[in-house]
Amino acid sequence: MDCGHNASHFDRNHIKNEIVKISSVAILGGGESGVGAALLAKKYKLPVFLSEYGELTEKYRNELKENQIPFEEKGHS
Repeated sequence: MDCGHNASHFDRNHIKNEIVKISSVAILGGGESGVGAALLAKKYKLPVFLSEYGELTEKYRNELKENQIPFEEKGHS
């Protein structure tokens, strides 16, 4: 499905513009995708908080701590 746009050009510019509008990020889920999203938000210097309903694995808990990303586990507040 081609809408006549150069997808890679549109995506990069669109994402840059949208990131400027984000004031903070809350992520539900502390698995690979959730922790990856938290690290990406941190890379873009966005305030980020991760919430895991269950228990984080030691690997992901340590990764969040090492990157100074606040989180909660065993429930969502």
